Amino acid sequence: MLILGFSLASVKTRIQLDPVTYNRGLVGGFRQVIQSEGAGALLTGFGPTCAGYFLQGAFKFGGYELFKKQSINILVSIFSLLLNNTNP
Repeated sequence: MLILGFSLASVKTRIQLDPVTYNRGLVGGFRQVIQSEGAGALLTGFGPTCAGYFLQGAFKFGGYELFKKQSINILVSIFSLLLNNTNP
């Protein structure tokens, strides 16, 4: 599904950048790209896009786990201070 969506975005971008050449709509754009540059041209830039998604996920979930642990440690220390100060 990702490859289909990426191919769709690739053709859409070509239509937006060069509307004179790619003026046959989306399906016609697919045909034009495949006829003129081959089917591999639909995946132009797919590798860097996947790398970007990987890095985004790594930072998002890695950061979440890091800050979750730090937040828990801070809350535990605050509650332990509060509980120790209230005992006579």
